[in-house]
Amino acid sequence: MINSKKCVPLIIATILSVAAASTLGIAGKDNHKRSRSLEGDLTRYVIDCKLANFVSMDHCISTMQGVGASMEVKHMLKISKAVAVAMSPGDFSLMKEAGYVIVEDPERYKPEPMVESSRKLQTQQIQFGINMVRAPETWDKFGVRGEGIRVCVMDSGLFSEHSDLTASRISGYNGREAVTPWNEDGDGHGTHVTGIIAAADNNQGVVGVAPDVEIYVVRVFDNDGRFFGSDIAAAAEICFDAGARIINMSLGGGRALTSENNAFKFLADEGIISIAAAGNNGNTELSYPASYKAVISVAAVDSNRNLASFSQRNSEVDVAAPGVAIRSLGTNNGYRFLSGTSQACPHVAGVVALMMSFNQTIPRDSILTTLEDTANHPETETGRTDGFGHGIIDAFAAVSSLSTKFEQLTAPSISPISTPAISPARQPSMPSSVKPSTAPPTAPPISPTSTPAISPARQPSIPSSVKPSTVSLAASILTLTTMTFLLI
Repeated sequence: MINSKKCVPLIIATILSVAAASTLGIAGKDNHKRSRSLEGDLTRYVIDCKLANFVSMDHCISTMQGVGASMEVKHMLKISKAVAVAMSPGDFSLMKEAGYVIVEDPERYKPEPMVESSRKLQTQQIQFGINMVRAPETWDKFGVRGEGIRVCVMDSGLFSEHSDLTASRISGYNGREAVTPWNEDGDGHGTHVTGIIAAADNNQGVVGVAPDVEIYVVRVFDNDGRFFGSDIAAAAEICFDAGARIINMSLGGGRALTSENNAFKFLADEGIISIAAAGNNGNTELSYPASYKAVISVAAVDSNRNLASFSQRNSEVDVAAPGVAIRSLGTNNGYRFLSGTSQACPHVAGVVALMMSFNQTIPRDSILTTLEDTANHPETETGRTDGFGHGIIDAFAAVSSLSTKFEQLTAPSISPISTPAISPARQPSMPSSVKPSTAPPTAPPISPTSTPAISPARQPSIPSSVKPSTVSLAASILTLTTMTFLLI
């Protein structure tokens, strides 16, 4: 027989826990600006929410917040069934004692530009990088310019009013999972990167590798440039929801994160090609997300096709592209030169967009294999090296190769979107490795039964169990209080 008097403290504690959980919204201090700075002694972590232990992600979060009262939830990572949080050392100890699996959320960085200057342009100029990857020849021969392909650019935002951008082909994400608004760029890095991909062919300024491509912007860092691996994993889900075929990431950091890796493996299985900068430290260290097996790692070369001194050299470099003294868009409606693997990366994104716009039904693996097989390696005729990877990309050779195996298809147009939406047909499937070598030990493969489904209408709203309405909270307390008196 249940001792009703002993149940009273437990029921009261449950009521207080529910009330406390209701006041802990997702990153309530962000006010939709989502700064990556951390206040006081808070540290960023990622916590597993395996469905074997929890009924749902919402249940996981509400349970966690009953343990760590001051915890700030940053992201719900649905692909990996994990939650990114910021918490104090005290809450961390309580969570560990409660048996939660916790890993530190690694920082990511925007590679600092190596060269910078700015000037106005009176007439349109085709930059050496565009010519090196043979984009103009590809436009003229095959008539492909990136039409019908959406590229998601994770960066510092975009100066969307630049006269050298086609406004009708640009949209972005405004919501709690990223920095907002997407169409501001105090840093200028994201605007420069976007221009390399998609600057308009309009007889002024510069022109991008794929000037007719669609751009979708996810702002993952603001002017302070501080952000984390979980921010990238959350942005990857946003890009997927937005229908992107290509993701450009001119950013990176020194440590892997399982949930970040899982996100890109999932995207690869969905046919999405993710591309990232190899890094600007000029050494052999691995940078992430570039060094994940499901991501193309891009090194930088100069106008003489020499490897840039700052470019990372390691076993995960896949290809190289122009990245020294690249002129592109500035935030003042002008133009500036920047150097880095950040500038090499969007050249590859543009070339992949040209390949996809030739025929959108070509499988992802065929695109990747052709990109590598047609690359020009300055040091070896066969194979790869840690500096250049498989070589400098060549859009004309790549599309020419595809034309011998696939029929050219006219690309359907796609309309810009302002909020993420996922088609019911684009459902998650079990991720698998993309590159032939073994994935990093920090990123075990996901079993078929553990892959979460993404809702057909994924909205950036606060989970109901984390921030319930006043009515639902009152009902919960009333019900539990009634139980208390009944038992007494």
